[in-house]
Amino acid sequence: MVNRLSPALLACLVQAEGRQRGWQLLSRQHDRAAESLVRERYWGQAVALNQLCREQDVQMITAEADGFPELLLQIPDPPALLFFRGNLQQLLRPGIAVVGARRCTHLGREVATALAADISAKGWVVTSGLARGVDAAAHRAALPFGLTVAVLGGGLARLYPAQHRNLANEIVARGGLILSEYPPFASPRPYHFPERNRLISGLSRAVVVVEAGERSGSLITARMALEQGRDVMAVPGPVSSPVSRGCHRLIRQGAAIIETASDVFEALGVDDFDPPGSILGQEDALPGRLSEPSDPGLAKLLAAVGSALTTLDQIVATAGLPASRAIGQLVELELGGFVQQVPGGYIRRPLRESPPLRSGDQAAE
Repeated sequence: MVNRLSPALLACLVQAEGRQRGWQLLSRQHDRAAESLVRERYWGQAVALNQLCREQDVQMITAEADGFPELLLQIPDPPALLFFRGNLQQLLRPGIAVVGARRCTHLGREVATALAADISAKGWVVTSGLARGVDAAAHRAALPFGLTVAVLGGGLARLYPAQHRNLANEIVARGGLILSEYPPFASPRPYHFPERNRLISGLSRAVVVVEAGERSGSLITARMALEQGRDVMAVPGPVSSPVSRGCHRLIRQGAAIIETASDVFEALGVDDFDPPGSILGQEDALPGRLSEPSDPGLAKLLAAVGSALTTLDQIVATAGLPASRAIGQLVELELGGFVQQVPGGYIRRPLRESPPLRSGDQAAE
């Protein structure tokens, strides 16, 4: 059963009437008249969307929910909700966007690969748009570390370009994340991509443009990054190369000149290359969890998740909860380190012993 502010109900409203109406609904959630009107108009569509998302293994999260990326709430025109597949915890790590030309040169692809590999090796998330060329090279380079986020200009069940379906599936399988603000089967429209670009820059500490023509969409991402207060960096190229002209223009306008990942971190003022302010931190690197959730509702849902793969349908049936509510609580459990999302469902992370006292700890007690 869909509740009044469920992600599916909000998604149907946003699709029909736009993000502004979606934010109005979020801010007026106790307005009975507004609630009744939305339920009357979109209830049936919301039920169908919930079913569709379950079939496509797509989850939803609203801007008011725990786990929604704080950085996106700070940008102009933030999304009211997101559709996603994969590990939402990627959005808790600091990220750097690596973007560039679809028709990149061989050198551009090599540079994007080296940058993304070194950035992700230091624990930073590489964000891009799953497009051909530079975007795909950046995602693939980050795959061994599982630290990449792909932001789409269409629905997750209608991947564009279709040739990157396997890449998208591998991103999810390796612990990465793919997301969109459009419903699963939404077709990619030309105006979707500038909208998508604001999310790529919004999720990132900095935007690195590897190659870009004079009319490249990557320049739109760079402009949005500046409007959002993000750093913009560019890789210089041969003066005769058409796909370097956009980068050279950015450099003339003040973008930092980037050749390696070391240049990126230096421009950000990061001395040791470790992710500053990561919510995951060292605790996330340790297996298991230290305690049970204090909330009784979350504890009940956790009991429905096994140490082996447990599908969403099995969790919903065991816990006796609506799927929309269970999905929201599973996100909370995942963020708390109690469960891990894997292809096909969830697994329960084991308890681990408290770390031993370090020298001097006992004296401090």
